[in-house]
Amino acid sequence: NIVYRNGNNPAASGYGIEEYGRTGIHNQYRNDVVFQNGPADWKLQNHLAPVGSLANDPQFVNYQPDGSGDYRLRATSPAAALGAGWSPMQGASDSKGR
Repeated sequence: NIVYRNGNNPAASGYGIEEYGRTGIHNQYRNDVVFQNGPADWKLQNHLAPVGSLANDPQFVNYQPDGSGDYRLRATSPAAALGAGWSPMQGASDSKGR
């Protein structure tokens, strides 16, 4: 996941990734890139910490705040090699073992 400039509006108070309310002690946040979120990139509860995540510029080809840009990652992006190496469906099969 890439969370970029979330809550950078004076009327907003959005964190990059925030837990609130009742949350689990086993929640995991992995391989995320967060950058320029306000008031902070992370607000986690239960002493949780992100794993394998970065708070760096994702280096989009052409970021535009109105959504009209090119959001592919540049080859130099720290996010280019950060994706999760697994899938929730990995090893899953239907009732016939497929």
